[in-house]
Formats: sequence, structure tokens, C-alpha cells
Amino acid sequence: MRNVEQAAFRAWARLQVPDAHGRYLMSNPSTIPSKAVSEALRSAFPQYKFPPGKDEPSKKVIDISKVWTLVDACRPS
Repeated sequence: MRNVEQAAFRAWARLQVPDAHGRYLMSNPSTIPSKAVSEALRSAFPQYKFPPGKDEPSKKVIDISKVWTLVDACRPS
């Protein structure tokens, strides 16, 4: 997910498609290295200790193309 505005738009958009069915997860299609998560948490919450994490490459784990298709269908022209 790129930013809060996109998250809000996706939440709104999935409620606007009358023929939508099933469950749609709003998620990042790739993994995030645990080192990046640990560093972000450490920066946001310096009073806590977090493990260092691993600096591993991202891997594509899910296909979110159907979500993007639904979102695009809801965009105003």
C-alpha cells in the first residue's frame, strides 16, 4: 500500500461495487524484509526493544490484480 489516501480509497471503493462478491484483502503483494519492519518499529517506539530482523529480498507472494480492477472500476472519470 502506498499511502493512507489509497487505503481509504480502496476501503470506499470496495463498498461501491454492487456486483462485488467474496472477500478482498487490501495488502502489499510482496513481503517486507523483517529488518525494515524492525527498524520502523524501533524508530516509532524507541522505549521498546525489537529484534534486528533479517535483510532479505522481497518476494511476491500474492496477486492483488482483482482488487486493482475493482478499484479502477470505481474511480470517477
